[in-house]
Amino acid sequence: MVMSLQTDAALMYDAVHVVAVAVQQSQQITVSSLQCNRHKPWRFGNRFMALIKEAHWEGLTGRITFNKTNGLRTDFDLDVISLKEEGLEKIGTWDPPSGLNITENQKGKLTNVNDSMSNRTLVVSTILVQFYTTTIPPHHDHLLFFIVLQEEPYVMFKKSDKPLYGNDRFEGYCIDLLRELAQILGFNYEVQLVEDGKYGAQEETTGQWNGMVRELMDHKADLAVAPLAITYVREKVIDFSKPFMTLGISILYRKPNGTNPGVFSFLNPLSPDIWMYILLAYLGVSCVLFVIAR
Repeated sequence: MVMSLQTDAALMYDAVHVVAVAVQQSQQITVSSLQCNRHKPWRFGNRFMALIKEAHWEGLTGRITFNKTNGLRTDFDLDVISLKEEGLEKIGTWDPPSGLNITENQKGKLTNVNDSMSNRTLVVSTILVQFYTTTIPPHHDHLLFFIVLQEEPYVMFKKSDKPLYGNDRFEGYCIDLLRELAQILGFNYEVQLVEDGKYGAQEETTGQWNGMVRELMDHKADLAVAPLAITYVREKVIDFSKPFMTLGISILYRKPNGTNPGVFSFLNPLSPDIWMYILLAYLGVSCVLFVIAR
């Protein structure tokens, strides 16, 4: 019967086996009781580490040998796997002496991808101003109240005395991030504002999407660089990259003021009812013992 073994379990098995081999070879090392607050190290510690570095055997994860200087593992190979449409495919190897080695047929594919990116101009959709609508109670004259929110510091209009055109009109964190990506991947881009000024939500009545999500679905834009939240419904229709910012949302509450303990503060762990039951039980047991003693 063939059993699958996870990588962490195989590494744990090999690590325990290496320590066991070192313990078996350390016949002259004596173990005495040690104190936790003692600053002086174990006198056989360096010798035991040397025995571990000298261990070598064929483990579950391959041949195990260690560098005598830094103690790092040597003489091993790692397979580089890429997820393709037909499944996982090996595209190269990695080893400590030579590093990353990509197979010849994969080098051509990577070169073609880089060349295609460098020859393209991507249309990038972003958002500058977001409108929120709030319903007003019926006794007011107006039905809707509009609030305008500018997306600072992600995307902003650049302040300048001279007229600006194209990508020079914008600045902000998302624009800087897009510029760095373009330099690394070698592509050109054109920033355009989303037409309806919305992030992207699915309408309940029609089920159609709007905002930047809609432009990505209709191929009006190749990328959307904005503070767009990753949600389950959006992941059904578009793909997200790794989040470039994580916000910690928590509940705030007032910190209680410190008070001096009272005389009867030892009674606080239990409720008054529990203390009453304890007192009644004490009196009842005392009466029963008194009757039995008579």
